[in-house]
Amino acid sequence: PQFSRLAFAIDQTDSVNDHYLHNFEIYNMDIPAQLVVLSACNTGIGQLVDGEGVMSMSRAFTYAGVQSVVMTQWPAEDQSSSEIMKSFYQYLASGYAKDESLRLAKLDYLSNAHPFKKNPFYWNNINVTVQVQALHIKNSKSYLWWISVGGISLLAIIFVSRQRKTN
Repeated sequence: PQFSRLAFAIDQTDSVNDHYLHNFEIYNMDIPAQLVVLSACNTGIGQLVDGEGVMSMSRAFTYAGVQSVVMTQWPAEDQSSSEIMKSFYQYLASGYAKDESLRLAKLDYLSNAHPFKKNPFYWNNINVTVQVQALHIKNSKSYLWWISVGGISLLAIIFVSRQRKTN
């Protein structure tokens, strides 16, 4: 788990940073956010450490002060995950609590999914932890836009990482 990281676009003018946010760096940050969404594969799993719990990327964000984390428990299937997350963000923007937003998003997915993709593998790996109340949003339309950009960016980072591993 200490080698888990988020990859960011390379800035040629930045010679200090390595363009990664490592799990161990997150533990040393102060992130007073209401919600972090980690919809990539296996963001909620890690090594079980006696007296500490599961050492995962999700735990790192919680330790850094994030109130709630949406995470995955096994490899995420791209299409189903993106459908669920889009619906999840819409429910959040409408004022639903985080857990209820995720529940409704999963129900939406199940009502529209091909019978083969109704298997829990495709939709039940996404979970929300800790504080599940609704977000405090000042302007829900702009907030939904920023959440969507963040989610899409994370998916793009994962895609690029997978492409680099296969090449």
